[in-house]
Amino acid sequence: MVSEKSQAGPRPTLAKVALFARVSTATVSNVLAGKGGASPETQERVRAAARQVGYRVDPGARALSRGRTTSVGVLVPSSVDEMIRQRQSFFWVRLVDAFVTTASDLGVTTSIVDESQAQSMIDSGIDVLVLLGRTDPYVVAQLSLPFGLPVVSTFDLPDLPANAPHHDLDVIAETVVTEFAQSHRKALAWMPGTASTQVDSWSRALATAAAGAGMSYLELPHEDDARSLQHAIGSGAAADIDAIFGLFRNPRTLIETLTSNGKTVPGDVAVIAQSEGLLEEVTTPSITSLSLCGFGCGEILATRAVEMARGEETELGTAPFELTRRESTATA
Repeated sequence: MVSEKSQAGPRPTLAKVALFARVSTATVSNVLAGKGGASPETQERVRAAARQVGYRVDPGARALSRGRTTSVGVLVPSSVDEMIRQRQSFFWVRLVDAFVTTASDLGVTTSIVDESQAQSMIDSGIDVLVLLGRTDPYVVAQLSLPFGLPVVSTFDLPDLPANAPHHDLDVIAETVVTEFAQSHRKALAWMPGTASTQVDSWSRALATAAAGAGMSYLELPHEDDARSLQHAIGSGAAADIDAIFGLFRNPRTLIETLTSNGKTVPGDVAVIAQSEGLLEEVTTPSITSLSLCGFGCGEILATRAVEMARGEETELGTAPFELTRRESTATA
């Protein structure tokens, strides 16, 4: 289970220990690293101050003293791991690539495992644990974590609120709805796919934004295959949908399905695809895309994990996103 220590507020720093011990930060660093130079009285005062403020030795410093670099362990749930291996979500592919690259640039090694190997990875010795995606809380609760191991989680757990940079879905939803409203759309359909995450949160944000813009709102889940899309689009056509936002494995299939239902894009229906924009740019017509910026998120997450492993205070911040306007949301 997650230790209470890892859930606390900003970690006490050398500067705070120095303030309580009435010595310099250099003296604190030397004493806690076991180096000589300070009197026995000063050493005891520093150790007492460290205990008083709850300071513990920087994991990065411990790693260096053991002759190895700082190590980040990443737990990826099997559902996300499958999407990465099958290239079903370029967001996760890009995030993981950027995470590993950024960590390496910062002089840190990265281990990435699924639930079945998580405990072995932890037992091998890591300096920070990153919970990526949405791992089953029961699985996390069964993990035996070393006392004081920093944990970075991208989702809320019973004993640990999400403490990784996150996307503000309310802002994203307002951006999507505003784009549709500029071409006078009145009926929005959200089409979550099999790779969609945070479905309930997305639904609330989009429904609220649509209502605020005077648009009707409908959810049309699909399984990313032509038959499922055909059924969903048929339901949307019956409801006079004129705006679609969704996650599609192949946006061409969406366009073909709309065409087979007698709908033109953007004449009858405007479309925004949640994606990294790889296929949308070459589709005819080209499709406006809402990117959650996998590369940027990976860089930010890796930086936060490394800073926590080294005991540095960090700001949570918000993850980036980008709307790229193309032909599919042109004015009708």
